[in-house]
Amino acid sequence: MNREAIKAWLLDLFYPNRCGCCGVFIPWDQLLCPDCAASLQPVQVCPHCGKIPCNGQEALPYSRVYVAYAYADRAKDGILSLKRGHNLNFAMHLGKVLGDQIPAGAYDCIVPVPMNRQRLRERGYNQAERIGAAMGTYCGLPVRKDCLIQRQSKIRQHELGAKERQEHAKLYEASEQRLDGLRILLCDDVLTTGSTAQRCAQLLRQMGAADVGFAAGCTSIRKCRPEHDRSYQAKEK
Repeated sequence: MNREAIKAWLLDLFYPNRCGCCGVFIPWDQLLCPDCAASLQPVQVCPHCGKIPCNGQEALPYSRVYVAYAYADRAKDGILSLKRGHNLNFAMHLGKVLGDQIPAGAYDCIVPVPMNRQRLRERGYNQAERIGAAMGTYCGLPVRKDCLIQRQSKIRQHELGAKERQEHAKLYEASEQRLDGLRILLCDDVLTTGSTAQRCAQLLRQMGAADVGFAAGCTSIRKCRPEHDRSYQAKEK
């Protein structure tokens, strides 16, 4: 066993390993229980906007979106487990699933969506960083946490509506770093309205990034009228 495997085995003696989605006890060298692993099905999203179905937006600051699962059922349980600080197994699982989608040599580094200092102290970690780190290990890409900043806010984003999320996204700011000519893979746990991802991608481009892709562990299933769906419009034509 390598050093990480030995560490995981020893840790399991004192803190038995649990499934990253449902929380049942599992062997030390697994991330999910067989039932949860079997229930998680890859999702087909619009590669332009990352939604189900396409939201019809033409101009976006990221060129390509990668998503592992729809934000529902066991995948939603896994994300909530991450957000509540219960279990990091799902972050490692998402890193591998997303890593399988990333073309070799397409990006130079991974930049996770940041978390403000107060929230980071409360949770103990940034789930986007954990997913990014797992993806970076799998793809052989460095993770940069010095590019973006989130200003302090007492508001929790999941409590906001679409318009409020757009305003809340302004809390994200660029650092003094330069990214001239670099191809950046921005990552987060969930893609909801896209306000955060778009704001962060815009900042990365302003910092000189030549290209920005976006990877999300899950994407919410969008409810819309048929006339706003590109796939629907294509069928009608």
